[in-house]
Amino acid sequence: MDLHESEEKYNELIARYLNGEATATQRLELEKWIGLSDDNATSFALAKMAWIESQEDHFESNSPEHIDVDAAWKNVVHRTEIKKAKVINFQRIIQLAAVFVIAIGVLFFITNRLNPSEEFVEIGAQDERKEINLEDGSNVELNTKSSITFVDGFSDNERRVQLKGEAFFDINRDTLKPFIIATNDIEIKVLGTRFNVNSANPDSVEVHVESGVVELMYEKMKITLKEGETGLYYKNTGRLIKKEVTVVASQFWRNRKLTFKRTQLESIVKTLNKLYDVNISMDSTIQMDRKTTVKFEDQDIELILDILANTLNLEVEKVKDDEFIIHNGEE
Repeated sequence: MDLHESEEKYNELIARYLNGEATATQRLELEKWIGLSDDNATSFALAKMAWIESQEDHFESNSPEHIDVDAAWKNVVHRTEIKKAKVINFQRIIQLAAVFVIAIGVLFFITNRLNPSEEFVEIGAQDERKEINLEDGSNVELNTKSSITFVDGFSDNERRVQLKGEAFFDINRDTLKPFIIATNDIEIKVLGTRFNVNSANPDSVEVHVESGVVELMYEKMKITLKEGETGLYYKNTGRLIKKEVTVVASQFWRNRKLTFKRTQLESIVKTLNKLYDVNISMDSTIQMDRKTTVKFEDQDIELILDILANTLNLEVEKVKDDEFIIHNGEE
């Protein structure tokens, strides 16, 4: 990303923040950017000051329902550029003195509300999973190609992290400081619980609760998940839904746990092919909608197929190490 594109990106983030439209992820990104340098903090202060001035201008000349936000932001950018250019004349000295006082006030706001001086910690897992012990006693296990970012030591009233990818959280209970995860435009709020969050797909989020209670929030929508329940967020529809799943594989990447609850044989085979990277096929005589309930934990694919065969009266033919054919068993 070149300098111009970067400037445009953060201009848009600032505009969204000042207009109250920034998502939790965008707010965290902006706060992190502000804390990177004094120049960034100053740019934000000038933009906020110009925004306040532009809002006053609009309220003087328009009723609130007719305010043009786009025009207001263009005015902000224009005013900010003027201030950055430091074009000063004698008649503006008094006004600039007032501007300086306002800017100091805004910088005070940033220091106390957005905390740019706080250090951000980013921990990532690339080719191997990684376990993280947080200062509050909570534990996070990152899947590969995943990361979390948070303020070192957390804030006074909450424990907030930003997640990219997939992680399992085991959170210590603290009713005064809820634990909040921001990922793919939604927030997940907990007091103390164990749950898995998968946001590896940028267009969705899946949360499965192992114990305790979890709250999923997107804009004004909210759903509550209890032990054993799964919640989903789809970016294209902007919906949060609670879904009863028949295949629970959220723990497979950690401990190879796999649960099928009244699951059709066809779905079981598809899941095994994906998770074990094998090719299991069924002959044409198999009744694929047959259902079964079974749990597996850290078992190899051949043992799993043997258990399924005994449970459903099937026979398994091994063609190669990673290729199998399922046939009907003898009556």
